[in-house]
Amino acid sequence: MYAKVFSQIYDGTLCTRGPWQALVTFQQMLVLADLEGNVDMTAGAISRRTTIPLDIIEMGISSLVLPDPESRTPTEEGRRIVRLAEGRSWGWRIVNYAQYRDLKKEEDRREYHREYWRKHRSTASTETQHTQPIQIQDKDTAKEASKNAEPLKSNGGISSPPDPPPIAKSVEISTDSLRRREEVLSEVCRILGETEVSDQAKDAQMTIAHALKGAQFSVQTEIGVSDRGDGCSGRVDIMAAKDGVDIAIELDRMNPRKKSIDKLLSTGGVRVVGLRGGASKRPPPGIDAVVGMRLTGVPKRPAPGSETWEHYSKAYSSKYGVAPVRNQKTNSQVAQLVKRLGASEAPFVAEHYLTHRHSLYVSAKHCLDLLVRDAEKLRTEWATGTQGTHTQAVMADKTQTNFNSFAPLIEAARRKEANEAE
Repeated sequence: MYAKVFSQIYDGTLCTRGPWQALVTFQQMLVLADLEGNVDMTAGAISRRTTIPLDIIEMGISSLVLPDPESRTPTEEGRRIVRLAEGRSWGWRIVNYAQYRDLKKEEDRREYHREYWRKHRSTASTETQHTQPIQIQDKDTAKEASKNAEPLKSNGGISSPPDPPPIAKSVEISTDSLRRREEVLSEVCRILGETEVSDQAKDAQMTIAHALKGAQFSVQTEIGVSDRGDGCSGRVDIMAAKDGVDIAIELDRMNPRKKSIDKLLSTGGVRVVGLRGGASKRPPPGIDAVVGMRLTGVPKRPAPGSETWEHYSKAYSSKYGVAPVRNQKTNSQVAQLVKRLGASEAPFVAEHYLTHRHSLYVSAKHCLDLLVRDAEKLRTEWATGTQGTHTQAVMADKTQTNFNSFAPLIEAARRKEANEAE
């Protein structure tokens, strides 16, 4: 990208009051901004891209985000830049970028008209010098010549210049651009997540490049960048493009490397890290996605509760002739059961639960709520091969009650017998 810098920048408080670091940083951000004036980069990335020391960039940014009551642009309290999102410490929008962008377009339009008329006058002058006048012999000839002559146009016989292509609405450009960017990012993440790769870096690179080409991406590998974070040049594993969106991809093992992140930050467009044998993670600042990739020959790890649900569902269908309802609540209940009993025993306890004849379980159609509620009790019954019913519980309670009532009498009789024996 490039931007036209207007001379007014040297007349405002940014230049007259300083600090000079703010002016230098602002000029670099004007060049790096997209069509909407967004600079979606970290301070470190700006420093690496422009070769300006990081401390100058950071000091400049800290000044540009401050309010300026003397600014000619009262928007955002005179701030030159504002953050793209409150929760982020990086990425800024140039407040008055659209105003000066439109001013530049209008000046370009005027320059186009001036150049058109200059060329037209030059051509008209040349034609006048080399064209001989037409000799008209009589009235009939004059009438015929008048019919064939090209009618004069407005503006003294000179046509108006064609207008240059209309200026597209910036909002439409932004919306379409963001939509395409999100679609391409989603497609890249899907390809990385679904494609099995070798644990060997080069083989994985070729596999992903082939998969991207199959999805109609243009692909290049080993693209050089000037800085990989340590002052040395480096190479990005894959550079791809589709629908006008550029994508830079680094393929690492298990976790993103700092060197890979620094290389990606020196590029524009979408930035993605693929992890061979690793899990998807929250991306670090400046990176759009970190996607886990499954290694060839390594089966996809099932969810912790999948086996437990399979045992429960099979036993439930066998008992009631229909499959149990599965939704967010039942998934959460199965996860709780596995957490309390362990992944090795939970499936068998769930299966045992469907054979239980406790009246409460039967009347509730062996719902998961009671399985989770009585998890430890059911586990004990499964492990000992017993089932505690309501009737058994009542009988046990009566037995204990009778024992508690007659225990003092029995103990007194035993003491009497012992005394008589002596």
